[in-house]
Amino acid sequence: MCKIRILYCGLSSALGGIEIYSRKIFDIIDRGKFDLSFISFVNNPCYKEYFEANGAKVYYIIPRKFILRHFFQLYSLFKKEQFDILHLHVNTMSYVEIVFIALIFRCKVIIHSRSSSNTGGKTTAILHFFYRMLLSKVSLTRLAVSNDAGKWAFGKKTFDIYYNGVDVDRFSYSIEYRRSIRGKYGILSSDILLGHVGRMSYPKNQKFILNFFSTLANINSNYKLMLVGDGDDESELRAYAKLKEIDDKVFFVGRQNNIPAFYSAFDIFVFPSFFEGYGNVILEAQVAGLPCLVSEAISNEVIIRNNVLKLFLEEKLWCDAIMSLKLTEENEKLVAKDSITNSEYDIKCEIEKLQKLYIKLHNQ
Repeated sequence: MCKIRILYCGLSSALGGIEIYSRKIFDIIDRGKFDLSFISFVNNPCYKEYFEANGAKVYYIIPRKFILRHFFQLYSLFKKEQFDILHLHVNTMSYVEIVFIALIFRCKVIIHSRSSSNTGGKTTAILHFFYRMLLSKVSLTRLAVSNDAGKWAFGKKTFDIYYNGVDVDRFSYSIEYRRSIRGKYGILSSDILLGHVGRMSYPKNQKFILNFFSTLANINSNYKLMLVGDGDDESELRAYAKLKEIDDKVFFVGRQNNIPAFYSAFDIFVFPSFFEGYGNVILEAQVAGLPCLVSEAISNEVIIRNNVLKLFLEEKLWCDAIMSLKLTEENEKLVAKDSITNSEYDIKCEIEKLQKLYIKLHNQ
């Protein structure tokens, strides 16, 4: 039996939700049945280090601003490789010209929406609604990580929800990880460590975190903050922490490969995004047993335990909530994963569902 050839599209310049999800699929999918390749419009070394080092092909296509070469490279790629399925992950519908090229070569198309709002400017918004209207006439498979993400991408067209699953065993609480990370960064057992994981960019709203943390740190010196991730706003955020005179209590640890270790080190998880298609890190934090404070923009679909509090973006609300919060006992953290194992939020169940979809599309 020939393998089903699938091309994943959506990799960006930073390691965010789409990139992490693609890694999880690549790690777990049955490679005896499926041949995964990836396409990127940025030449990011981390893709070469991860995907190519593990036997996958990554095709680098010149950005759309070089429009003629961009389309020629896409056309040539599909003509040569004859992919069976294009799985396109999108935050906006403004970059979906690849769909029309795929359809020329009778490649089945999945569009997988991962955001619930415009992440670009006015031009992006106009293109989003134009392409959404255009693609409503096209036969393709529509998926979304949440109800809000589906409505944003597809309007009134029907779609199926495929949650971003979590590797439950990998993200479950570890006492060893907690001791290791807190020891490495000098976090005392008496310190209360607030944690955040995410790309450093405007939608993630890390400046708001620094603002309310500044108030907390002045009230109680035991509060510490750790920000995991990188991105375009990192330098600005570091400078802002210094300006607020909290840089000695804020740990910018950059991009990390062993994210689960940091969840185990945190005491509280904070995630005040302006908008979010799903918010997979919130699910990961819950698997680790952390109490979570999130913005009202977060979909209820990602809340699976009773230790998640949704708040409006007012600094006093967040300060008051954190100071009155009861921290999770260690024994509770150790069993937090039990509520997710073998559910639709478990990555193994999610990938099994996805594999069945790929086979169904291939056989049509």
